[in-house]
Amino acid sequence: MGVVQVPEIRLYWSKTAIFRQYIPGKRHKYGIKLYKLCFPDGYTYNVHIYSGKSETRIVKAHSHDIVMKLIDLLFKGRILCTDSFYTSIPLAEDLLTKRTYICGTVKMNRKFLPPQPKQKQKRGDIISFENRSAVKFLKWTDKRPPCMLTTSKSHNCAIIRGKDDKLKPDTVFSYNSAKKGVDISDQMCSYYKCLRKTIKWYRKVVMELICGTSLVNAWYIHKKWGTKRYQILKFREKIIDYLLKSVDNPPSEELIVSRRKKHFLSSHQGSARKMRKRCKECYKRLTNLKGTQYATNKTKKVTTYCSSCPDKPALCLKCFKKLHR
Repeated sequence: MGVVQVPEIRLYWSKTAIFRQYIPGKRHKYGIKLYKLCFPDGYTYNVHIYSGKSETRIVKAHSHDIVMKLIDLLFKGRILCTDSFYTSIPLAEDLLTKRTYICGTVKMNRKFLPPQPKQKQKRGDIISFENRSAVKFLKWTDKRPPCMLTTSKSHNCAIIRGKDDKLKPDTVFSYNSAKKGVDISDQMCSYYKCLRKTIKWYRKVVMELICGTSLVNAWYIHKKWGTKRYQILKFREKIIDYLLKSVDNPPSEELIVSRRKKHFLSSHQGSARKMRKRCKECYKRLTNLKGTQYATNKTKKVTTYCSSCPDKPALCLKCFKKLHR
């Protein structure tokens, strides 16, 4: 079951932007507000640029509408993790009609919350309520009394023992493990910034989305499904080198035709014991990870090969699909 989070981030831009925002508590007090929808591993699924009240059509509430726009294509069977700016009972009920669950902190002054939790509690006390729509409210008193809303069936609103023998409600453990997605995305985007001073604010927005968000997403995909592992700096350098080579040496017509050529996975005829060879891509991957000796012993041996590639390399089915997607 997927878990996503919807926070907000702020970037510093020029004073010429009409929809510039001011928040005194931020490090960059003036900026353009971006709403991001991220997975727990840091992959940014959707981004929305706040363009001011005059251009925003509010149906129920601004935070409610933003969440519904960002998660438009991710409904059914997911848990949405939100902070107190977005969480509300109407939002939780609307998401339930679309078979989507929510888990997040909530402010005590929100509408439709029970009045009992406003009373003081001792440290360690827990109180929970559930309405007819299956929306659960939880208040747990620790150093601070966090209040949470959840609609997940797996959340029992009971105190359990987690890592390091810490006693917390199961809802808190689930929220803490999922909310890190946007922090990871912002952290990876903050490395090796390419922003420069300019009067035209839209240049900074475009550069941030391309060289920040999009590049981090590409690095995340390569890290998860690629054959080699790169640090974020090495990955950026590889992309820069490839772009510079493509500008200096544009691909020839023969190379373009060869790329369009269809590839087929064939199998050697004869005894499998004699015709088996080590998969070329598996051997490369294991060599980069743990060395040649480990790769020699652990590489999968197959009888299949790509009949369209030069030298007809031995490839397993998984590596063949990766190379010729």
